[in-house]
Amino acid sequence: IFFRCLGLRCLQIISSPFAAAGLMINPRRVVCACMRPCARALTTSAGTPCIGIDLGTTNSCIAYLKDTSPQVISFTDNASIPSVVSFLNTGQRLFGETAKKGSTVASAFTLKSTKRLIGRRYDDPETPKEVFMYTNRLLKTKSGHCAVDVGGAVYSITEVTAMFLNHLSLMCEVHFGEPVDMAVVSVPAHFNADQRQATYDAANIAGFPAFDIIEEPVAAALAYGLHHEAATTSGQTILVFDLGGSTTDISILAVDGTHFEVKASVGDCLLGGDDWDRLLFERWCDEFQQQYHVDPRENGMASRELQTWAERSKIALESTDIARVHIPLFMRNPSCGGGRAVNRDRPGSGPSIFAGEFSITRAEYHELCSPLHARCEALLQKAMTQACTQAGDINTVVLVGAMTADPSIRELLQAFFPAAEVVKSEAVPPDQAVAMGAAIRAGMLKGVLPSVTVTQQSSSAWQHPSQRLSERSGAQGLLSWLFPGAQQQLHYSLPPAELDRLRTRIVQYNQQEDERVEREEVLREATAVYRRCLDHITELEDLQQQKPPKELLVLRDSLEFWRERVMLEKDHLNSLTLAAHDCAKYLDANP
Repeated sequence: IFFRCLGLRCLQIISSPFAAAGLMINPRRVVCACMRPCARALTTSAGTPCIGIDLGTTNSCIAYLKDTSPQVISFTDNASIPSVVSFLNTGQRLFGETAKKGSTVASAFTLKSTKRLIGRRYDDPETPKEVFMYTNRLLKTKSGHCAVDVGGAVYSITEVTAMFLNHLSLMCEVHFGEPVDMAVVSVPAHFNADQRQATYDAANIAGFPAFDIIEEPVAAALAYGLHHEAATTSGQTILVFDLGGSTTDISILAVDGTHFEVKASVGDCLLGGDDWDRLLFERWCDEFQQQYHVDPRENGMASRELQTWAERSKIALESTDIARVHIPLFMRNPSCGGGRAVNRDRPGSGPSIFAGEFSITRAEYHELCSPLHARCEALLQKAMTQACTQAGDINTVVLVGAMTADPSIRELLQAFFPAAEVVKSEAVPPDQAVAMGAAIRAGMLKGVLPSVTVTQQSSSAWQHPSQRLSERSGAQGLLSWLFPGAQQQLHYSLPPAELDRLRTRIVQYNQQEDERVEREEVLREATAVYRRCLDHITELEDLQQQKPPKELLVLRDSLEFWRERVMLEKDHLNSLTLAAHDCAKYLDANP
């Protein structure tokens, strides 16, 4: 405390000439930052795990650095984790695939595609407010950014993102058996300063001990090892084409060894794989309506079934020439009063199953999606214009995102850049490239791998918080000597008190979740012992015609009493555990 006070006095003395020159130093904020634990310091031990997170609009992915090579973490059969958060009436939250499955029945309590709104201001005309148009009410925070109403509770988009990142962190902690030490989160290259800072704040609130952000095209280039190839040549010009589930991002990078320069970055947050699904879905709905005179879009169950099979057929057409679908559809005709089901032979006579038979060839599918291909070409031309370059100057085209597995997308890019190499690597799947590159970046920050430098040409370039102190004070060396690591804590898009409040809310929720899981586990074990006890008493009374021992009845009553107390009051776990242990011990000793 003495040395911190001394440092405060020193900064008050040295800040006066800087203030006279128009450079501001806030000594109290610097000292408060040093007294607070440095949550974002990039000095970590080499043996602890570090991860890279591809924070996607539709799906996310996590990779970690094993030795010096990135590996993707697969928690299920699929490495992709749906970027979905669902809120239950009990206060519990669901994430990923579990939340996605519940979105069909509880859409008002399920949030997805929140990345489209992170860091955006409510009054901005470019803010896509239609994201929650049919399910939730979009609100305006005190800072002017977007928030969402979920069952009467209001959450900022940054807080929802922090919840999801915290869930990913806990999943990794279970996977590794220890907390994550370093995390690097990806952001699109076209994100503005507010969007980048909001993502940075979300990682801060999520509770990562050390973290950073990386641009998605740079991460993809790192995953493909293009910085190593450029080091052996005179440099390369790379175009990163990222076509994900909901958004499209195109970036042009100049790579020369360990230096990355982002020359152009464009994107469309309303163009993604979902739009390909929608075109196929609309085509099949029209065919069905023409055949049966019933619109499946007006029936929730049939609509969801067709949407699911449209996505599956799109994936099938990546490797086959034709996709055929035969599915039964339960339909209801709104023209028949009372919501009665329709029978195509006897209208209004009762429930019926319609035979949905659909097929489409790859050529028909590509022709159907030609308007979307035209939008991709327009984005490519816009990126070329922004970078002031020609198609012939592109050396390599990097594919990112699951939709780039579509042969028509690769053909489009090869035709647009005839002299370029369209990179397709079996070791780096397109939908995992960003996560793997982010993990490589995490290894660089830990000193495990040699680092790279990134330069971005943007009118609203976001400055990393570690750069802001030196640019505002002009005394980086002196301040680093007085307060090592203080530059990591100087800037917040949210007030420090708000960040601490949100971080505390997540910590408290995690504690409540741990208590809930422990309570459910104790109840489950106690219930099993209780049923075993009842079965034993029944066996004695009915089969052996014996009166149960008094000791056993006392143990049963005690277990039943504490079990009911825990179920009603959510307390007395120790008493219930002890009662279950005593009862189980007696049953083991008296089979």
